[in-house]
Amino acid sequence: HIELINIAKELGIPRATRMEPQSIMQIIYGAVSNPQPKLRFSAIHCLNKFCDNYNPSLQKDTINAMIPLLQNILKTETILRIQCEIISTLTSFIQFTTSDDLKPYVKGLFELLFTLFKNGNIPVIIRKLVTEAILEIIMTMEEAITPLAPIAFDIIVSYFTEAYKTKSCQILYGALIECITSLGIYVKSKYYNID
Repeated sequence: HIELINIAKELGIPRATRMEPQSIMQIIYGAVSNPQPKLRFSAIHCLNKFCDNYNPSLQKDTINAMIPLLQNILKTETILRIQCEIISTLTSFIQFTTSDDLKPYVKGLFELLFTLFKNGNIPVIIRKLVTEAILEIIMTMEEAITPLAPIAFDIIVSYFTEAYKTKSCQILYGALIECITSLGIYVKSKYYNID
């Protein structure tokens, strides 16, 4: 509620104005790309809270707008705190989305998240959030993830192997092992000759 008041104040909307939920969502969608970082964060934080509090109806009603919106702003955002909030919101949204609804967006999401994951310059907190988002997609999609599983498996195993050898990024080990375990069932025939 406080974040909505902040957004309304910044955008010059009178506090007493009554709006339908759809109107509120449109205002928030517009605010996520506002030049002011504080306003962008407030808008994304609102979306994150909505994902938690209004699932799964929010996911069903807004997936065609929400996933592309979060993808686009994640590509261009440069402020760490806002990047973290975007990825956290994406994970919250996916958590209550069905595999059928998410399917059209999986390839694009994987490409974006793994591009971030492979970036050697990103802070470990971003890599952790990205790994958790990837895991949420795998858990949601289940067998439908099979076509993308081998590439994802190779990237994560390679990163984990190097991190383990150098004893680096230990905060990621749990999420990485979960991803490897979850993907393993979909790549077992390729790597272990098991049907």
